[in-house]
Amino acid sequence: MNKILMNNEKNLFLEQEKIEFSKNDTLFVEIDHIHKELFLVVLENVCVTLNLLVHDADFSFHIKLGKNSHFTINHFLIGGCFHIDASLEGEYANFSCNYSVIADKDSRNTIQIYHHQNHTVSHLKNHGFSVQKSSLVFDVSSTIPKESSKCISHQDNEIIEQQNSLSQINPNLYIENYDVDASHSAYVGEFKENELFYLMSRGISFEDAKYLLLKAFLLGNLCLEPDIKEKYEKKLTDFLSKEV
Repeated sequence: MNKILMNNEKNLFLEQEKIEFSKNDTLFVEIDHIHKELFLVVLENVCVTLNLLVHDADFSFHIKLGKNSHFTINHFLIGGCFHIDASLEGEYANFSCNYSVIADKDSRNTIQIYHHQNHTVSHLKNHGFSVQKSSLVFDVSSTIPKESSKCISHQDNEIIEQQNSLSQINPNLYIENYDVDASHSAYVGEFKENELFYLMSRGISFEDAKYLLLKAFLLGNLCLEPDIKEKYEKKLTDFLSKEV
């Protein structure tokens, strides 16, 4: 079950520079207007899920994962930047980053993953929507040195643009070991016409069809429980009704 941080707890969470997770935990944090750098440590055999709903922020995370630990982040950002580096330092460490961003101003996002041990796993799903004339950039890198084998590293990077937006995806795989499973994908463009046509053929207006596709694209990218997903949907709807 998700733990929703109250004001005093949230302030404590944000005021810390280093947080060590020694037991399984699931957190939900909603934040506005912040610039913050956090160091997170997940100890051996600990599973942590962090759900972030953020507006106008520049977040940086430095994460270290111990043996057989699991860390999942579901991050929805409206306006701002996100920077993360994750170091998988124990065997069977598993890291998942599900990130969705709406860029209504220039947004540069960097995600770096380091597989320092055998049998480590990383799954990255980065979806972005750029509006107006904003610049949205994903710099995504996964590194597997020759000492690390049996690793899995996958990237899924997509950006949907409005007209006159400027977007760029820089996917990188630095692989020195052949005994791994690694891949990346990158797409920048608009929604496919056949997807819009299908919805409109069912009596849905063009604008409503675009909204449904956008909601699926941004929120479908996140692994959320229904009660938490409602909060994300409201934030998305409120933004689109004003800005898009």
